[in-house]
Amino acid sequence: MTAWWYADKDKKIGPIGIDELKRLIKSDKIDAKTMLWHEGMDAWRPLDQVEELNELKAVVSPSLPPKADTDTLSYPMANRWLRFFARIFDMCWETMLVACILGAVLSRYSANFVEWFYESGASRQLFGLLYLPIALILDALLYRAIGNTPGKALLGLKVKTLDGKSLSLAQYLNRNFSMWVSGLALGFPLFTLFTLVHQAGRLGEGQQASYDESAGFRVHSKPVDWWRKTAFGFAFVGLFVIIVALNTMEQTAHVKPY
Repeated sequence: MTAWWYADKDKKIGPIGIDELKRLIKSDKIDAKTMLWHEGMDAWRPLDQVEELNELKAVVSPSLPPKADTDTLSYPMANRWLRFFARIFDMCWETMLVACILGAVLSRYSANFVEWFYESGASRQLFGLLYLPIALILDALLYRAIGNTPGKALLGLKVKTLDGKSLSLAQYLNRNFSMWVSGLALGFPLFTLFTLVHQAGRLGEGQQASYDESAGFRVHSKPVDWWRKTAFGFAFVGLFVIIVALNTMEQTAHVKPY
């Protein structure tokens, strides 16, 4: 009786008889690509190339197909509403975080800042224009650290280059600052309205935003589960409530007595 040996990873196992070999094949411990050898063979061969075992090949179950590697480029371009809500969500929590930290630090070490900040509404608007680019830097750092931003991740959006690669930190910073100019008009409210409408119009016509098109970036949208959309909805509403509450507390704390 022929004694067989088979390879299991880096181990050589055997000798085993033909009945044991058949049992291992039926249990899928040996498949068509498992290397086999017996005395008299000039080299190890996979099962599907051993002619004397042709009758056993019929019991070999086919190997599982490789797991599909879904390419980001196969996903459609993100529509304007998904991009809008993802951007609003990310910008709101990022600017709120930066404003709170920056405001706390400046208030602690500069009494003049506190006086200037509450001097007029224009001072607070100017402060908002100043911390917006810092929030955009935070946005880029977050993208590089975890691969996406929370708003985009929850809605299934991904920013990629034309060949499907993730953006480098420099590329994402360049994208954010280009968007700051041509998408947010540096944060000036009235002008921002016009730039947002312009970019939304481009997206509605099937084009990319101007700051993505010029740099060769694309924002893709993949299908997401209902729970991710639900989570985004709760997070969006929760963030809005927090912002309103903070604004109310700030106004109440600095109401001038009559």
